[in-house]
Amino acid sequence: LPLLSQAALTLWTHEERMVRTAVRTIVLSVCKVAEAAVQEYVCGSGTLPQVLVAALLAEHERASEALARREGASVEAVEESLGRLLDEVYFVNDLLEAALEPLARRLSSALLSSFVLPCLAAPLVPHARLGGEGPSHVLHGGASEAAPSPAGGEGSGEGSGEGSGEG
Repeated sequence: LPLLSQAALTLWTHEERMVRTAVRTIVLSVCKVAEAAVQEYVCGSGTLPQVLVAALLAEHERASEALARREGASVEAVEESLGRLLDEVYFVNDLLEAALEPLARRLSSALLSSFVLPCLAAPLVPHARLGGEGPSHVLHGGASEAAPSPAGGEGSGEGSGEGSGEG
């Protein structure tokens, strides 16, 4: 089973998509092995949740940076970045469906505390809870001022439609 640790650590974020897919296939295959010793090893592994969360965080950061550079970034770069993030999310789903209950609980806990809450939920929390004032209109950086709307106006509460730049 050193293959699981070695593959997860060294090839998980390989540049080639086929290599990343092969690594994920190996991980899923090992998670489905019915032998007690293998299941114990997989469920006790802290490596898999760490690697998975680190990959999600890295892809989230890459996608956020690509979206923040809208004017300078090519559409292809943004699509590639979002595609890699989506690949990670799909793998999370596959793994949670295939994983044994102890591993699924460990993965869910790691994902919730290290990815979902800080990256997806925290930007939605009003700053008042975090010691600031008013709702957060800025996804990153913790600024307390509202971000200007794309049209340069104050926004009339109708900014949730197409072209609002939020989301």
